[in-house]
Amino acid sequence: MRKHVYKIKNSLFILALLLFASFVQSVNGAVCDISPQEIKQLRQKLVTAVNHESKGEYSKAIQLLEIVRASGCWEPIHALHLGDLYMHMGQYADALNNLEDAQSKGIIEAELFPLLGEAYFRVGNHQKAEAAFSTGIHRSIEETRAFSGDLNPSVIDPARSELYVHRAEVYSVQGKRQLAIKDLRAAVHIDPYNSKAKAQLKQLLQNASQQSAADK
Repeated sequence: MRKHVYKIKNSLFILALLLFASFVQSVNGAVCDISPQEIKQLRQKLVTAVNHESKGEYSKAIQLLEIVRASGCWEPIHALHLGDLYMHMGQYADALNNLEDAQSKGIIEAELFPLLGEAYFRVGNHQKAEAAFSTGIHRSIEETRAFSGDLNPSVIDPARSELYVHRAEVYSVQGKRQLAIKDLRAAVHIDPYNSKAKAQLKQLLQNASQQSAADK
């Protein structure tokens, strides 16, 4: 699987930042018992973390988010974002801890399942990687149907195409070549411009042909 390419939408995280102060204050200390000034400081750390990430300074962003986590004033969307940052750093175990935490607390954003799938794949848990990518594909299909009423084949969907490509990679590692071929064909059907899917499909079909010839 190629270098980490998934990235959560900063708009989701920034929205959480904007709601952060009012969220903490509205529960009257039920989440964390700190002063308004401390809330302001934590919120600034979150904003600074986003700025660091935009510059590719992932380790600095992680340090700030870990400070916020230690304060106890922590929202699930922050765990999703932190998991994404750890993925960029290649710290897959740490990424999984955060992504699974986000999932356990009800985060179901579209970005979660590709990240989970990639993280599981990186640590060698292919079964869970397959399940995560499958969930991502299912949710993408359901969201498309809810939005448009059908799955119009003329609508190019690069995000879902990539999910099929990555699940195909999992299938290939598991020795499930026919399932991998099926997923790659689906990826090309959804996004005819997906050159990676085309290349992998061509290679798998060639391998299958050569294996068939060798078996005769």
